Amino acid sequence: MTTPISTRRISTRSLALATALALLSPLSGADTLEPPDVDLFAELQYSQSDLRGFDEDSRADGYRLRGGIWFNSLARHGLEFGLEAGFSQQVRNTRDTAFSRAPTSGELNNPPSGIGTLESVDVRAQDRLDISGYEIGGRLMHERLVYLRGGLFAYNIKTRTSEVLTYIGSTDELTGPAFTDVDSVTGTGLYAGLGLHIPLVRDIALVIDASRYRIESENVDSFAAGVHLRF
Repeated sequence: MTTPISTRRISTRSLALATALALLSPLSGADTLEPPDVDLFAELQYSQSDLRGFDEDSRADGYRLRGGIWFNSLARHGLEFGLEAGFSQQVRNTRDTAFSRAPTSGELNNPPSGIGTLESVDVRAQDRLDISGYEIGGRLMHERLVYLRGGLFAYNIKTRTSEVLTYIGSTDELTGPAFTDVDSVTGTGLYAGLGLHIPLVRDIALVIDASRYRIESENVDSFAAGVHLRF
């Protein structure tokens, strides 16, 4: 017995419709997926770093800007896990110096014309040091009180030296043009830190931490304090 063509067409359409409904059913449920259980956070800190290895003092001023995410679904037994990233300005300092020195042998053999016998050289110098970088790493906090942090630090060291010489002669003096030397070094090191998270009001806390950065084969210890905001 031969099946009518119209009956075959109806069966084909029914099969296609059932297949389409089966494929679309997972997609229709995508809108009902639960959002991830996370909190965002931001920090602003004032810092002091020991930069004696870079000819600065032990309390060079700087600041930190950090942001990150806490994974609430991973919290267990009072432990919270998060990721962080931020910008760290270790120091940005300009130092002016002025002094007089005796002429070098080369200056004595070839003094500026018109000043007579070269007697001394006045030096006015300006040195600028800028050390900053980007942090990216993880954070582990216990009972929202004590936290550990660590990761990679991509740093940039910029130095700029400007010097003006004034030649003092027996009959006159002459100020030469400014000489400027600029240098920049980039690299990647590690950082690690231990901190206190002290709640103030809801979702706002005071944070105090001690960190160590590895910069150009030097260990730089830094202490910072600021505000932690949780969203």
